[in-house]
Amino acid sequence: MNDLLQLISGAFGLLVSLIFSYAPKIKEWYYQKLDPQYRGLVMVGMSVVVALALFGLGCADVISGTTCDKQGALALVQAWIAFLVANQATYLLAPKSPAKIN
Repeated sequence: MNDLLQLISGAFGLLVSLIFSYAPKIKEWYYQKLDPQYRGLVMVGMSVVVALALFGLGCADVISGTTCDKQGALALVQAWIAFLVANQATYLLAPKSPAKIN
């Protein structure tokens, strides 16, 4: 069942990366207004939120794939890593939009 949790987390990682790269308002805030040293912290924060949400949903029996014990905590770490891998792979592989010419 951990495969489902990793798949969901990885899909969220891909989605978050695409949103931050292509959604106009979010992209403007992330790349132009946010200090570069904090961009990584924002992505790590998003990954922690997604992993904890998946763990909480698993504990509440809303989704399968995790339990509220040591195995569930290990599944949480695996889901967190899946998010980070998918997020960074999408960031590196997605085409970059050209810079605006003023």
